[in-house]
Amino acid sequence: DKSLRGRRRQAHIALNRLWEQGYMTRKEAYRWLQVQLGLPEREAHIGRFSAYRCEQVISLCKRFTDACKKVA
Repeated sequence: DKSLRGRRRQAHIALNRLWEQGYMTRKEAYRWLQVQLGLPEREAHIGRFSAYRCEQVISLCKRFTDACKKVA
């Protein structure tokens, strides 16, 4: 539905920031997400996530970037 598509879009934006802002490569960002969520690679695709899982992605990415900003 429209709401879930919006959450998935926001999750993609949050994850993309990790590599767009130079914290890690794109491949590293997706691997990091997979490890953070404890998912096998085949299940670590935002396009298949529920709204709850998308919220987890957004939260994890925000915590990561906030922590990086504090260190810098």
